[in-house]
Amino acid sequence: MTITHNDITASKTYFDSSKGLLVRNIFGPTIQGEMPYAGTPAVFLRLGGCHRGNKSAPNGCSFCDTDFRVSHSSYMTADEIGSAIRRAWGSSYSPKGRLLVVSGGEPFLQSSLMYVCYELILKLGVKIQFETTGDIYLDLQYPLHTVVLSPKRGNSKQYSTNLAGWFSPDSRFPNVFMRHLIEEDGPYRTLHPLIYGMRPEKVFLSPIAVWKKALPEGVLPSLFLPDISDYLDMAKTRANYMAAVYRAVHYGWRVSGQMQLLFGVE
Repeated sequence: MTITHNDITASKTYFDSSKGLLVRNIFGPTIQGEMPYAGTPAVFLRLGGCHRGNKSAPNGCSFCDTDFRVSHSSYMTADEIGSAIRRAWGSSYSPKGRLLVVSGGEPFLQSSLMYVCYELILKLGVKIQFETTGDIYLDLQYPLHTVVLSPKRGNSKQYSTNLAGWFSPDSRFPNVFMRHLIEEDGPYRTLHPLIYGMRPEKVFLSPIAVWKKALPEGVLPSLFLPDISDYLDMAKTRANYMAAVYRAVHYGWRVSGQMQLLFGVE
């Protein structure tokens, strides 16, 4: 398996909250390709840094193809982020009521995240979906919007044991979903134990796409690329999708395929 966009292992102390958020990029509008808002137009705020950033380390995720490198990220204030979101939607659209997907890396590493997001909600009227490993639980003063947990085993094959707080009676997150990676044969054949206690409509299975090698710089993955089979292992990827279908039928969960991979959008 090819490791792409390898990075440092970041911790909470790495970030300077006085400067705002360390942002890898802001892009869109595009569509949210997965989970509860699949197919919904959205702007993405991708933050830099992850506590599993060294993808070859025991705690890392060698299959992760997301680019959250801190060396390619810059600090932005709440006002700067808000302006960038407005520019992304353009003069023809208002961000009010629109979806903002906050991802990483691991966004909850940055202590200024909640302050910035409150500002964006108040000033822009956006609705927010957070994407997180769930490893870092934040007890919030006010409830926010939707959180999607995607538990990771890392290369050590051990799931985090820190997810329970998200489901406690005192949790201030009213809409917590689980996006669980799944594969036909490998570490993600075994699912996190918490998944079996969740309401079925809260669970999405996400089949892992298996890559033979990285695409050329600047080329977005798409099943419509004429040479996609040179890069994507079609047989293994299909087997992972069928494993997701089998579990979904058995437990009443939902399959969340990667629509962005189909369409070739970021």
